[in-house]
Amino acid sequence: MSSKMFLKLLLGTMFVAVLFFFKVHIASQVKYLSKEKNLLQDSIHVEQGKFNDLKFNDYQKFTAKERVVKFAVDSLGLEIAERPFEVLYIEENKIKQIERIVNRRYE
Repeated sequence: MSSKMFLKLLLGTMFVAVLFFFKVHIASQVKYLSKEKNLLQDSIHVEQGKFNDLKFNDYQKFTAKERVVKFAVDSLGLEIAERPFEVLYIEENKIKQIERIVNRRYE
C-alpha cells in the first residue's frame, strides 16, 4: 500500500513539476515576444517617420515657386508680370467703416 501511495505522490509531484516548467516556459515566451513586439513597433515608427519626411519633401519639391512658375510659363503659356496690374489705396477709416458694416450685418 505504501508503494502505491509513494508512486501516486511521485506521479503527482512530477505532474506539478511539468506544469511548473510549462508555466515558466510560457512566461519566458511571453516576455520574449513582448520585447520583440516593442522592437518591431519602434522600427515601424522610424519607418513611418522616414516616409512622412519623404512625403513632405516631395510636397515641397512639387510646390516650390520655381517649379510652379516654370510649369505655368512653359506648359500653360502664361507670362510673368513685370509689375502689379493695379494698386489700390484705401484709407484706414474706410476699411474700419466697411468692417463695422459687415460685422453688423452678420451679427
